[in-house]
Amino acid sequence: MNTSVLRTATASVVVVAVLFGSAGCSLLGKQPRDAAGNLTATASLSASQLRVGDCLLDVNTVGATVNKVTAVPCSTPHNGEVYAVGTKVLASTQSVAEQFCTDNFEAYIGIPIEDTTLDISYVHPQSASDTNKTITCIVAHADGSKDSVSLKGSKQ
Repeated sequence: MNTSVLRTATASVVVVAVLFGSAGCSLLGKQPRDAAGNLTATASLSASQLRVGDCLLDVNTVGATVNKVTAVPCSTPHNGEVYAVGTKVLASTQSVAEQFCTDNFEAYIGIPIEDTTLDISYVHPQSASDTNKTITCIVAHADGSKDSVSLKGSKQ
């Protein structure tokens, strides 16, 4: 695997992979998902609320801390997408997370990771006492360009 394709992030700097939400993105009690679980409106979600297929407004914004991320319907211009979420018992956080994201890439995008022009990253908690970690894998264009469709099955 081309290791330059994979960028890592921890919960303390999760903003490398996702944009922190602003108060203006709050849905004030409205459900941001339809019955099938798809986002129907811009939503400020906790990182643990992200699901496979959620599109992220801007994965390039960096800030000091993140409690929320801005997720949008994939028809809204965005530059990141969650393609895998899983809980793993981690002996080595980085190697297990990288392997998890690599293993799940082809099933979502439609081509082997070695053939992609896309970048992948992941986020996970950084608690030394926790051995069960949620790993959220995110795919984005290497050049930061935006899409108004899902990358699922795009074979890019």
